[in-house]
Amino acid sequence: MASGDYNFCITQGKPFSLSITARGSDGLPLDLTDYNFSGYFRGRFGDSSPILTCQTTGAAQIYATNPTGGVVLISITAAATALLPPTKLVYDLEAYNTGSGPGEEVIELLRGRVNVWPESTY
Repeated sequence: MASGDYNFCITQGKPFSLSITARGSDGLPLDLTDYNFSGYFRGRFGDSSPILTCQTTGAAQIYATNPTGGVVLISITAAATALLPPTKLVYDLEAYNTGSGPGEEVIELLRGRVNVWPESTY
């Protein structure tokens, strides 16, 4: 499955959430049962250290809310967005199979650019 490109904005100190539906080349939702998820936000795609990491737990989360329907939620707390520098970032989000089959399948769900805006109201 080819990933989608999606650009968005995050405001420092505000919670952020985004729900996506992963679809196969046939347009049908992917069954993401037995998949785990991760996502990285970096200054550039080639940077070795991420500025923010999304995992299944913590202040920046990515997880399936409806695994059989391919629905995935990205959720970042206000405390985590407050630590982001006001800048332009790049990101990618992946699903990887943890089932009992041979090998690990990795699906790139989404990638793109993120504008981090400073909070203007205090």
